[in-house]
Amino acid sequence: MKEITFVILCISLHITAQISPNINQYNKQGKKHGIWKGYHENTQTKRYEGKFNHGTPVGRFTYYAIEGHVSGKVDFINDSISSAQMFHDNGSIMAEGKFLNQTKSGKWYIYSRSGYLLNVLHYLNGALEGTQYSYYPKFDDYEKLKVMEQYECAGGLKNGVWKEFHKLGTVKAEGNYVEGNKEGVFTYYFANGSIEMKGAFKKDLREGEWFFYNGETANMDKVNLR
Repeated sequence: MKEITFVILCISLHITAQISPNINQYNKQGKKHGIWKGYHENTQTKRYEGKFNHGTPVGRFTYYAIEGHVSGKVDFINDSISSAQMFHDNGSIMAEGKFLNQTKSGKWYIYSRSGYLLNVLHYLNGALEGTQYSYYPKFDDYEKLKVMEQYECAGGLKNGVWKEFHKLGTVKAEGNYVEGNKEGVFTYYFANGSIEMKGAFKKDLREGEWFFYNGETANMDKVNLR
């Protein structure tokens, strides 16, 4: 009987230790205050942990995927600014940047699972704005980072000059976007810099005459796409 009583007491103490009175508390105004831990719905798998100061998140919040690995970390600098890192399931950084008033702001860096840079994106009020860069995937530390695509954005859409590059660094294609659509003349190039084809777009569709060039002889075939 004494052994049973002792086991029950141990279980009770273990449960009491798990349910800390200092976790997941509200202040008198009903706002989150102190250390909080959240869990994925209908599971015991932790979703996040962090600290609130009378409803305002402060310090570092750590987020977890349903599989259990860390999926993100957010450091709250003040009421409006926070810096964030997001992670691949192998632990390498997937993305990093800043939030302003809970929306992406400024430069964001996107990485491959191997840890190499894939994109440098610029945000304003949560939307892509300004010059954006995409890079060819790297496979080792000795390979030089090379731009694959460069384009302008406004209000989250491609607007302005767009360029694509061969891995050797020469221009592969260039043209102009208006509100996310190809507009005007686009020119495509061989790796040696000679023109491969050229023609116009209107609202993302080819129109008019397109010219296709033979890279060796510079002979030209004309195709009317109207």
